[in-house]
Amino acid sequence: MGDFDRRRRHLDLYGCEGYRRGKGETARKATGAMRSLPRAASITRAIGQCDFTLADGTQLVIPRANTLTVGFDSYEPFTVYAKGSDVAIVLPQGLKESDYTAMVAGEEQCRYGHGYQTRAASPWQVDLTKPAFVDGVYQNNAKVRVTPVDAANGDKAILKVTLIDKEGQEVSVSRVLQYYENALTFAAMEGGSFTLEEDLVLKEPVIVPAGKTLDLDLGGHTIAFGRHLGR
Repeated sequence: MGDFDRRRRHLDLYGCEGYRRGKGETARKATGAMRSLPRAASITRAIGQCDFTLADGTQLVIPRANTLTVGFDSYEPFTVYAKGSDVAIVLPQGLKESDYTAMVAGEEQCRYGHGYQTRAASPWQVDLTKPAFVDGVYQNNAKVRVTPVDAANGDKAILKVTLIDKEGQEVSVSRVLQYYENALTFAAMEGGSFTLEEDLVLKEPVIVPAGKTLDLDLGGHTIAFGRHLGR
């Protein structure tokens, strides 16, 4: 099974994840052999593998598929404000510390052809809070803190989080980031109604695009820009 096992793809067989198909003649022979596996054969599921015992006593050890995953709670563009924003990372509930060797996160300057511009220096700072475990139980705490360093309103980038398993295999997830100085600036770009939830000191003017309107309720808060103060 050496050559067959080196060229493998996932196939779920008799409910045991981890049987893998190769290509060409090797795959056809192996697949045909497994399809003819007697249903009375013994199947033992162990950590990381399935052990098959055929009717004639032949024993096969098949590695299970890697089920390690990483994701976000949403894949819509994530709005980052001047104070910084937290992006939650979704990991398997049964994750164990021994399941992976490293987790990394970073911001990738978006490439031409995706509608973004590149810069010599990154205008984003990315800080990763790695998974914590108590008595072997994952505490659902993994997140990324994204802080704009020199971003301008409307700037975009890609946040990428990668999990590396104990065999060196990588699983990654990406999400688009978009910067606005504050929630008011973002609301102005979208148009509609907006109620202020805190006092604001603006570094840049709030611009409502042509063709859109913004109904602003200060909610008892103030907006300051330079020497001008609105209440």
